Amino acid sequence: MNKLTMLGAAIAVALMASAASAQEIGLSVGSVEGRDTVVAASYSPAVTGPFNTQVEFTYDTLVGDNSFDADLVGVNLVRAVSLTDRLSVYGLGGVGYAWTNVEDRATYTYGAGVSYDLTDNLRLDARVREVEAFDSNTDAFTVSTVGFVARF
Repeated sequence: MNKLTMLGAAIAVALMASAASAQEIGLSVGSVEGRDTVVAASYSPAVTGPFNTQVEFTYDTLVGDNSFDADLVGVNLVRAVSLTDRLSVYGLGGVGYAWTNVEDRATYTYGAGVSYDLTDNLRLDARVREVEAFDSNTDAFTVSTVGFVARF
């Protein structure tokens, strides 16, 4: 199964998930270390924890003619702070797994982002994440993305 088919399947599964209010689905594009293109999808169920934390499930894939090939899945906790009615900043941290053409690794990630509500159901989102393998012998890499998140 190619990467775009996998990404489409991940989005379809997220869209068919529970019909609870306030679930979110995101689609972003960006780069890894400023050189490889990444497409990222995310799904957040309608569950908000203590201190306005939210669970986020993610899938990232590098696309195009890259020397480094990778697919990542993860689960993050996201904590947002509203600066205005429409503008928020957030921090995130989580764990996941990366399949690469070099080796597969369990990973952890941390990062920050900013989001701007364009409407009540659509927001612009930009984030930077550092992804590291639990094995300290593997280099970390930075993923920067910009995209949209839709609320249902």
